[in-house]
Amino acid sequence: MRLPLLLKTAAAICLVLVLAACDRADTASYVTSAKSYMAKSDYGAAIIQLKNALVKSPNSGEARYLMAASLLETGDAVGAETEARKALDLKYSPDAANPLLARALLRQGDYRKVVSEFGGLAPDSVGARADLGTSLGVAYLNLGDRKNARASIDGALAANPKDVRARVVLARLTAQRR
Repeated sequence: MRLPLLLKTAAAICLVLVLAACDRADTASYVTSAKSYMAKSDYGAAIIQLKNALVKSPNSGEARYLMAASLLETGDAVGAETEARKALDLKYSPDAANPLLARALLRQGDYRKVVSEFGGLAPDSVGARADLGTSLGVAYLNLGDRKNARASIDGALAANPKDVRARVVLARLTAQRR
């Protein structure tokens, strides 16, 4: 009698492990598919795939980050802010999520929040420093603080002299000065 019970228990445990592995594989395939759609600028399709991934794995920081990026591209800045904050809560890379969060706040016109949350932040990566510095420059400029706007843009261009967003903001600053 004991042997069949032991076999049934072992079979049930194996089934649970196999299903859990399938869920992780499904999540990864949804994320991969979403990245493919994002590369083609098909953000609507990417959002669908990411929603599927998040149903399977709601604690996926990468899926949350990609969802934030896709939502921002489709004009949903509020949703992008929410998802970027969730990605950060899930310990997703701050160098990726913070610049995205700052851009979402800019799109909402919340310039003071951009300055207060990111004004003292020093990201590790060059790309993040340029992106965040540019967002800070835009926020300062919209708040009428040209001095800090220029300093932020100069910092962004020091991090990445070819950053297009930073160059556009620099041109705007120069045009306003003259």
